[in-house]
Amino acid sequence: MKKTQLLRDFWYRLSSNQRFQIRRLYYLPVDLKDKLLGKTHKYVPSRGQIYTGSPASASEYIKQGMLHLEHLKTYVDLQPDDSVLDIGSGVGRSAIALSTYLNNNGSYNGFDVVKQGVDWCNNGLGKDFLNFNFKYVPIYNDLYNTSDL
Repeated sequence: MKKTQLLRDFWYRLSSNQRFQIRRLYYLPVDLKDKLLGKTHKYVPSRGQIYTGSPASASEYIKQGMLHLEHLKTYVDLQPDDSVLDIGSGVGRSAIALSTYLNNNGSYNGFDVVKQGVDWCNNGLGKDFLNFNFKYVPIYNDLYNTSDL
């Protein structure tokens, strides 16, 4: 068995909470550096809090969300007054971009199985954009939510 496969197997044998804590510790130095240099964004979580997708800098994170928005506009003809349902909204990568595009007649509803991601979004975007709603749905997920429900 390859070393990378052994590492992956070990990583996914850890509980989701253990993986979250290790990730936060691993990215702590670069997260502190970003904060000291003012390279953070109000709606973008620190790299250690990003539990899905790439642990990007704030500017890269926003750029990735804008790409999601461009795909929605191109492939589903998303309009500013449309309603969006985001299944697996995570920590708001797409929601941030959508907040720059959807108008007050449009709406965004996201849900996720990771409560801390939903809380992050509700405490930022959800407070500033009343047409953006985030809901925690306690569904078992073997990568992110393995707690007894």
